[in-house]
Amino acid sequence: MLPLRFVAVCRAGHIEDFPWNAWAHLERGEELARNEGCKPEQLYFYATMRGGLSGLIVECGACGSKRSMMGVTSPTGLKGFVCSGQRPWLGDDAAEPCKAESRGEGGAWMLALQRGSSNLYFPDVASSILIPPFSSRIQQILANKTIMEAIESGTENGKIPDTVFISMASRDKVDPEELKAAYYQRKEGLAGLGAADETEFRHAEYTALRSERKDTADALTCNPQEMSSYSTFVQEFFAGVTLVEKLTETRAMTGFSRIEPGANCSPGLSVARTNWLPAFRVQGEGIFIELDLDRFAEFEATADLATIKLVQRTIELDRSPLPASPGIILLHTLAHLMVKRMSFEAGYGASSIRERIYSAPAGSQYPMAGMLLFTAAGDADGTLGGLVGLGRAGALERVIVGALEDARWCGSDPICMESKGQGPDSLNLAACHACALLPETSCEFQNRTLDRRSVNRYFESIDV
Repeated sequence: MLPLRFVAVCRAGHIEDFPWNAWAHLERGEELARNEGCKPEQLYFYATMRGGLSGLIVECGACGSKRSMMGVTSPTGLKGFVCSGQRPWLGDDAAEPCKAESRGEGGAWMLALQRGSSNLYFPDVASSILIPPFSSRIQQILANKTIMEAIESGTENGKIPDTVFISMASRDKVDPEELKAAYYQRKEGLAGLGAADETEFRHAEYTALRSERKDTADALTCNPQEMSSYSTFVQEFFAGVTLVEKLTETRAMTGFSRIEPGANCSPGLSVARTNWLPAFRVQGEGIFIELDLDRFAEFEATADLATIKLVQRTIELDRSPLPASPGIILLHTLAHLMVKRMSFEAGYGASSIRERIYSAPAGSQYPMAGMLLFTAAGDADGTLGGLVGLGRAGALERVIVGALEDARWCGSDPICMESKGQGPDSLNLAACHACALLPETSCEFQNRTLDRRSVNRYFESIDV
């Protein structure tokens, strides 16, 4: 016995069994009713010699009504079949009112998808780079819940005696005074954490990645490079290069969507509200590259009409994790082109190299224009050193020049270069699979807001 390939889903993330009985009895031109059909159900599903969905037949054994699956996956294939809010991954009694936009009387219509469809499930993942003070070895020790509970279990009259810190410090071979200071710093820091927006959150990472950090026991090791060692064009367009020899990335699943990625309508990961999310940490390495802020601001102020329209569409559809701007399009596209080039040089596949964009619109209190290109994995594959090597003088120039060459010409030009909208939600201009798109694991914007023309305009004075 094999499970059939069709399921019914809605844009709010709900999913349930396909209405086989109602579909078999559906008359052409009518709307689908949930309880339509003969009772008890006696259905047969079989294939004919016809190709495609028209060759798949659902037949009622009681009355002989039958219907092919032709048209079932169209936007109105299940017209009239209203979502009942089922969440089977949380149990049989976890249904909730559906919040998807209503398409007719009674609520939102469901859509039919095949079980193997790529748009059946899009995870929403939030990530962050571990930065000081929480990246220090002592803070990593205190991140262990068992250690914190052991320290707090020794509380006497509202205070923790020094003997407790001395005992715990001797076990982990750290200084007792440093452990004590880090403990109270952690308590005060966690208590003071507020709801920061994504721009403010990333600016803290941006600042940390620009600073030198050489403590090998730290979870973040940064080595800013002397810009005078790079070629003239790198010094002209870039403000800094940092070799991130060690980093730790935390990835947490915050929800998921169906049909369209980033639909901002997750059906929930649990029945009851919890104070934790499923997450994991991975180690890796990378290169942090910072663009010249003055030149970057000038570029944003002189954006062309096509770029401005793309920014407006991105804002309207709410498809960017950061405030959409011409600068985001430039940084994002340049990151993609460099990742593709790095995959040829570093020995990593393109799907193993990730991007993290740092940008703020003009006038922001958190000015930044940079990108972190890194690889992170749960094993030694994330720390082979090949990526960091590409950030050194002599190698980085080769990667940048190669990326700019790729920006000038695509195998699908002139169609790609002259595009007025392509890709997901038509939120790309001159960017397609032949030139700028990356695997889903590499892009945090889900391959949206890309345009090679922005890169060409920013670096137009460079002859490649």
